[in-house]
Amino acid sequence: MPMTQQQLRRQAERLLALALQARERGEMELADQLTVRAMGYFEEANSPADGSEPPPPPLPSTPAVPQQQQQQQQHIKSEDDGENE
Repeated sequence: MPMTQQQLRRQAERLLALALQARERGEMELADQLTVRAMGYFEEANSPADGSEPPPPPLPSTPAVPQQQQQQQQHIKSEDDGENE
């Protein structure tokens, strides 16, 4: 039976704790290996259940032209319209 997201995260946290202990003891290679394994568990826990990629986040909704610039353009246009009469 596959591990749940919570179980995967707990396992990753345990591995990171062990990696910190290994680093404190000067066992850098072991610490790096444990960290890599922990990241694998975190990635698995954060991936969608069906294995597909999550959709990209929506783009922020900002106007293409700032409001002040739009007002200036409207003002210039209304002046141009007045000159043509």
